[in-house]
Amino acid sequence: EMARQYWDTIYPAEALVNLQILVESTMYDPTFAAVRCPVLTLYYHKNFMEEDQHVEVDRYPEVYEAFATPDSLLELTALAEPGTHFIGSDIKSQDYRTAQQEVITFCQQTLGMKTLPPPAPYIVNTSAGLGPNFGVKSFAPLNYSAQGPSPR
Repeated sequence: EMARQYWDTIYPAEALVNLQILVESTMYDPTFAAVRCPVLTLYYHKNFMEEDQHVEVDRYPEVYEAFATPDSLLELTALAEPGTHFIGSDIKSQDYRTAQQEVITFCQQTLGMKTLPPPAPYIVNTSAGLGPNFGVKSFAPLNYSAQGPSPR
């Protein structure tokens, strides 16, 4: 399985203890009431049997009620298809693109962010010789045509 090549599956016991201490010492209404910024929470929940086993998803609405953030800047969305806690992972999730689109939509509609065009691809001009910037003196943008990319 690809996840075993790229994903840690064994956690040191000390890390779990520290995480539990953090949760038990900070996850209270006064902490949540101090939150005044926009919040997007996406989580895996298909039904009672098929949901994120790493967090208590039934607590999310209660926590959201405690936030000081205006409701118009809060987004709590259950995703039915990822099948995992790791909803944004193209390795672990069965549907990471939905999570990706939800983030983009939140950024655009709630935060008012604009989509930027992708940057022009570059190739390294190695004929320029070694320079002070990791051996690169200049870059040449690629010109895309029906035959594929080619240097200008």
